[in-house]
Amino acid sequence: MKIKIFLVVSLIILILLFAGCTEETPRGNVAAPGNNHPTPTPNSTDNTSTTEAPTRDFFLIGESYTSDDGLQITVTRVANMENCGRDDAGCTSVYTEITNNGQKANSAYFMQPVILEDTGNQIELASYGCPNELEYRKDIYPGVIQEGWICFDKISSAATNLKVVLPMGYGNKVNLVYGLPANAIQTAKKTATISVQDLAGEYNGYYTNITGNVVVENTGEINLDDLKVGLNFKQNGVSILEDKEIRPLILYSLAPNKTDQAELSVMETKNIFPGDYNVDFILWDKTGVLTQTTRTLKVIPGTS
Repeated sequence: MKIKIFLVVSLIILILLFAGCTEETPRGNVAAPGNNHPTPTPNSTDNTSTTEAPTRDFFLIGESYTSDDGLQITVTRVANMENCGRDDAGCTSVYTEITNNGQKANSAYFMQPVILEDTGNQIELASYGCPNELEYRKDIYPGVIQEGWICFDKISSAATNLKVVLPMGYGNKVNLVYGLPANAIQTAKKTATISVQDLAGEYNGYYTNITGNVVVENTGEINLDDLKVGLNFKQNGVSILEDKEIRPLILYSLAPNKTDQAELSVMETKNIFPGDYNVDFILWDKTGVLTQTTRTLKVIPGTS
């Protein structure tokens, strides 16, 4: 009897051992780690490495960027100008405003601004002749607004899209990029006024001396160069003397929003005698007539 019980128990043990040896883990399954084997984590990134400051492309004209120290930069317009740039062929200029909303004096200090064309051309700063130029390398004190043109050589007629790149700060920390289509570029105004005060004439028996004060103001956005003022005299609607140029010239060049003046002194030995005249004062530059005004002149007899 004991032998039978022993054989039955031995048989059961053999069956259990055989079942344990034939069980397999399904191919491809990964068992969960035990308590003594925690799940590994990726190595942490070294945050001490230097990264470039973020760059935002395609600011719209009129949008502003404000730096961490309170400088607010706004490009308000882009325009083509005459009388500046390489070989006086004109330039493409960017009107920029800088406002210091910070607590201390600071400078935007744009490092080598450029205009990039979609043709692959890179347009550099104009070498000379930029009117009302923005002094972006000078310190601006808190609460002060500084504005003016940044002038580049003229863009090509083949360009359709442009990027104005203003690298701001030492080491080019931030690139301000303004994008615009080329057909959005305006033409800068070229306008001026001329006025005359205290116009008088006196004939002494030999010649007429005409005096007065001539004032010229540049009311436009570009430099006015090679300026001249000419006089045309009319009596009863008939021209008496034309293209009488004031000598010496009262000015040669005038920047935007500037005014110049000179005392008028013309001695005329013929054609102008005592009587009433209409005098056209004509202001022109090398491209043609800019403006004119007409004044009444009364020439009186004087002592010989």
